[in-house]
Amino acid sequence: TMDLPYRPWESFDFLCNTSELRIGVPVGPSLPGVRTLADLIAEGRRRPITVASTNPGSAVSFFDLQRLTGMQLTYVQIPSITEAASQVAGGHIDSYTGTSEMIGLVKGGNLRMLASASVDRWPEFPEVPTLIEQGYETATRQLIIWAGPAGLPVPIRERLEAAILAAARDPEVIVRQRNASIAPRPLGREETMALMREVRPGVEAALVAAGMVRRRG
Repeated sequence: TMDLPYRPWESFDFLCNTSELRIGVPVGPSLPGVRTLADLIAEGRRRPITVASTNPGSAVSFFDLQRLTGMQLTYVQIPSITEAASQVAGGHIDSYTGTSEMIGLVKGGNLRMLASASVDRWPEFPEVPTLIEQGYETATRQLIIWAGPAGLPVPIRERLEAAILAAARDPEVIVRQRNASIAPRPLGREETMALMREVRPGVEAALVAAGMVRRRG
């Protein structure tokens, strides 16, 4: 468990969302016989699958798969996502929450991507379906949300929201994000907060599953 010196929902005025990191489900040499998501689930029913990420919120879909399929999962928190990629490519960990650093490793044959854990397919791997398309109602939303301190005067908050969204919608910014496999998702304050409320239960469940629930009282 952990204590936080602030209240995530009450300590900020949320402004908008600009983009979203895509998450993949890759495997490496530790699972030579695993070629599909069904293979991974079957292996996870035989023995625990080790899964790494920098934080439980990025592993929501792994914890959902554990709940939905009965597969066994051992969660490993790692400080750096590139380190997690290296551990999986080296055969020391079974899978991790792959982001754009995974692209070269998959194309080079060091990793195999079994599914997109995001709401859409990766442009680099259009043949790899999402978890939802494979029959599992789960997606990990890694939103890039902008916020200021709670109590921002409304005119300032609205100006900041407008300026950030204008930058997010700039064609050059969109191209640069897409080149980095980051999905442009410009959303205003109200849409952002509605999406946060939708995502919140899955993130909180992942924190519980990883043993990182805040201390109460």
